[in-house]
Amino acid sequence: MHQGHPMRHNNAHFHFAPALSIAVACFFMVTSYAVQAQRGQDLLTQIKERMPLTDAQEDSIQKLTAEYRDELRKYRETFQDDREAMRIVVRERTDTYYKDVGALMNENQKSEYEKLIAEIKERTRERLQRRSQDGRGLPRP
Repeated sequence: MHQGHPMRHNNAHFHFAPALSIAVACFFMVTSYAVQAQRGQDLLTQIKERMPLTDAQEDSIQKLTAEYRDELRKYRETFQDDREAMRIVVRERTDTYYKDVGALMNENQKSEYEKLIAEIKERTRERLQRRSQDGRGLPRP
């Protein structure tokens, strides 16, 4: 008995659904972590908008940001199959990054920097809350 072309089978979409789901999840995960890495540069921009930095501070922040981005890329490769572990590691590394950058601030800058980081964390919390309310757990386009 001829079974016909597998693509024409009534349940053909079930054969592709898992692969499609994985592809979509990977796309959003990569996009999310690309955005996360971009935030490192955005942090420098936001700091400079709020306070003057010395050339040495700016250079040090750029170096820390480059290290942070490199580590995020490694995490993406290492934890590509474990999204929850990646989320935890990225959160911890981001907190360390913020502390390292904060250590470069002088006494006059620390208060404003701490306010900025609190605002960034609040926006992140709100964004994650919106995602969970959407029921998708994926970044919004």
